[in-house]
Amino acid sequence: MRILAFWPKFPPFEPDRIGGLAVVVWELTREMKRQGVDLELATPVTTSAEQTEVEGIKVTSGALGKSLYWYLELPEEGRKDVLGYDGVLSFQGGGARPLTACADVKGKVVRHLHNVMSAIPFAYSRKLQPGLAERVRRYLAKREQESNEKLLRGVRTVCVSLHLVDEMLAAGLEARQNLHSIPNGVDTKSFRPANAEKEFDLLFVGNFYWVKGVDIVLEAVGALHAGGLDAKLGIAGKFDGNQRKHLLDSMPPTVRGSVSFLGVVDRARMPGLMNSAKLVVVPSKYETFGMVALEAIACGVPVVATSVGALPELVDSTVGRLASRPNAGDLAAVIGQYLMDEELAERCHANGPRRAQGYDRNSAASRLEVVFDSSPSYDV
Repeated sequence: MRILAFWPKFPPFEPDRIGGLAVVVWELTREMKRQGVDLELATPVTTSAEQTEVEGIKVTSGALGKSLYWYLELPEEGRKDVLGYDGVLSFQGGGARPLTACADVKGKVVRHLHNVMSAIPFAYSRKLQPGLAERVRRYLAKREQESNEKLLRGVRTVCVSLHLVDEMLAAGLEARQNLHSIPNGVDTKSFRPANAEKEFDLLFVGNFYWVKGVDIVLEAVGALHAGGLDAKLGIAGKFDGNQRKHLLDSMPPTVRGSVSFLGVVDRARMPGLMNSAKLVVVPSKYETFGMVALEAIACGVPVVATSVGALPELVDSTVGRLASRPNAGDLAAVIGQYLMDEELAERCHANGPRRAQGYDRNSAASRLEVVFDSSPSYDV
């Protein structure tokens, strides 16, 4: 099987900016290649030569990648190139307009969907302190992705959660027979339990975006301290000086010393960091999958998450606990109840790795290959 995947940029992330979607995309494509798929990447630009090879994957920047990125009509030569592949993999609807302009090309497309922008309020995509330029940029990006969702009606669509399947159906964006639920995969060889000193009571992995709820977990830590429980929180992710100041200024001075900003943590160090926490907290206000939760589960570390979006698909009483609402009071109550619960730690240490086996990335890649062998339906 010969597959063309379109990436808006390559490499997908830099050492100081590692996003969850970029990691999932990169690890999924590498796994497909390892399983024997003849996978090639098209991108508008690379940081090196026009054509390079990474772990056996050919990466090409040129006219085709630029046409897909800038939504230009595919030239005749580019259309012939695309038709020479068994399938085209579009992450989050990238390249929608040129890929749908020709029925023959559209029939080869499989989109890998991580959120449904038509179902997400604008506030969910902004930072906690959005400036005017940020608001405009996010608004335009949301409009573009909403347009892509409509253009790609009738293509085989992989949703990373059942929650996304429901959202696609509710929004009338795709026929049920075109929707395939394939959860994101985790590398269970890297993310696994390890004997590590518990440096943090709580660990948050994320960014400064409103939807990730870092403000909620900080407020919850303040509530825990007020109740006599001195919880030490580690925050992994890219937060600049102004963002850190904005977050800490809302906390009592006596509590600020319990918070450690760890910066961006590379993939090789992430399993060790998760194993150094008593609880991993996922306080999202909306979540279409929950990769941080899955990686913590694989490490056997209890997860406290909010009961929103797709998180209930991952987190139950065998691997952690859900707070009923995304607010500091509910989160603090659950954390306080379970932080010192040794039975919870032992239960999650045993159950987590078993649960994660069902999400192993080998399976995710294999199931995605099967989707390319199915036939799309245009009855939407």
